[in-house]
Amino acid sequence: MASRPAQSTATMLESLVHHIALPPQLPQQQERMSTLSKIQDALLDHLLAATNILKALHLGTTWDCIHRSIQTSRIINSGGSINKTALLAAFRELENGSDEALILHVPEQNAAILIRREYVFHHPSPPPTSHQCGPNIIVSFIKRDNVIFEAFETSPLSDKVLAAKGPLEWDFPGCAVTLPLSTFSNPTFQNELAAFLSQASTESIKRFAARANKAGVSVFESRDTVNPELITSMLMTLLEANGSRSFPSLLRKRVRDDVCWSEGAQKPWRRCPFWLVVRVAIQRHLSTLIGGEAGRIQYKFLMCQVLADLLEEGSRKHLDIELLSFLNSKLCRRIAKLEVDKQRAHTKIQAVYESMFSALQPFFEKLAKQRLHGQASKKTTSDRY
Repeated sequence: MASRPAQSTATMLESLVHHIALPPQLPQQQERMSTLSKIQDALLDHLLAATNILKALHLGTTWDCIHRSIQTSRIINSGGSINKTALLAAFRELENGSDEALILHVPEQNAAILIRREYVFHHPSPPPTSHQCGPNIIVSFIKRDNVIFEAFETSPLSDKVLAAKGPLEWDFPGCAVTLPLSTFSNPTFQNELAAFLSQASTESIKRFAARANKAGVSVFESRDTVNPELITSMLMTLLEANGSRSFPSLLRKRVRDDVCWSEGAQKPWRRCPFWLVVRVAIQRHLSTLIGGEAGRIQYKFLMCQVLADLLEEGSRKHLDIELLSFLNSKLCRRIAKLEVDKQRAHTKIQAVYESMFSALQPFFEKLAKQRLHGQASKKTTSDRY
């Protein structure tokens, strides 16, 4: 049986709904750092539970790789900063041929880095390396002796979010560099890179901090996001000097966020940047392993599974009815859109849709019946009083 996410308290469950689904009513101040760290862990719990279900349904070997990548991410990014020892261990695994993507969040620099081996799709048979993205759907590729670094910003400036009439459209990654495996495998290189990223994840640098004008003077603004250029510009330029700039296919994503702030709050509520980091990383790596279109489809089903798990737990724990209704509507819209997309897709891609729907549809239908039963029970109870 596939494992469920670790049980969440009601308050934590509400926080997860806020960061995952972005309902209309949101908190008016940022959570404490200790709470944010717990939210980050809980987000990973739900992603791991969803990938476990997809693995258990035999939807392809790809999900084992994604599951391992998320688990490694939890170890590397433990406590809201990058653990140097864990990162060095992950470097050695990558050097030895691991198919995982290393997901590094550098919170103090408002940046993320994805690190993986380079793959090139391969059509002749027999395949040198392959990933299954569904029943009878095999994608093969050649693993080259290169390591790819992709960097991007993780949270937009508040004024950009407030000025936007809808989601922001961002392209990922912001920049990318290819390093020869021989360079990446150098112990000195790995040690210095791991030490730099560990330090950068915990120390703010005022040169890259947000600024505000007060009485005609530019001052440090701690309530806004910082400029990510220490990672996206300076570090990536140094890496490029040891390799070459690369230009991968971009992922265009609609980035939803909000800035909610009540009087007296020290910092405004913002959507958890780490949630964006892991979602981008998963979709990027799925596209690398099984191709852009198949990767996009499987990512969307993963997000449906995360929402379904959240809705199921919320129903069991009697989460606020408005939040449950919002989650239900969001999940139904996503599934309906996938149905429409399936009808428009060409034959080969339709096979990916069919394998995912046939595997997950019973779970979604069971959840819908539970929701109807729960609503009927509540109505009967309320009618008695």
